Amino acid sequence: MGRLRQIPHQRRRRRVRRQAKSIPVSRQVRAALGLPETTTELSPPELLRAILLAPADLLYNGGIGTYVKASTESNASVGDKANDSIRVDGKDLRVKVVGEGGNLGMTQRGRIEAALQGSS
Repeated sequence: MGRLRQIPHQRRRRRVRRQAKSIPVSRQVRAALGLPETTTELSPPELLRAILLAPADLLYNGGIGTYVKASTESNASVGDKANDSIRVDGKDLRVKVVGEGGNLGMTQRGRIEAALQGSS
């Protein structure tokens, strides 16, 4: 087995384990996600919600799961319990366009609510 090459400290990247209780948030991430300057770490579900609610031109859902609902809907009515902790309301999206490549990324009411707020 070969020797491992030492990487200088400044070039090392932090790895975050899936089981992490919190994820460090850099200045660049705070700016991209539109988070307050006081935000230095987030739990994994909080980070995923922040990504969904980030100001952007496009929110693209290409996977499985319902991540956006209407504010008038409950998480239970959506029927996707696995994503209850990260689901957001359509009225809170800060994107210009929502693209759906997956199946049921938004509820129908969530789509309408997002469109009424300016997302198309």
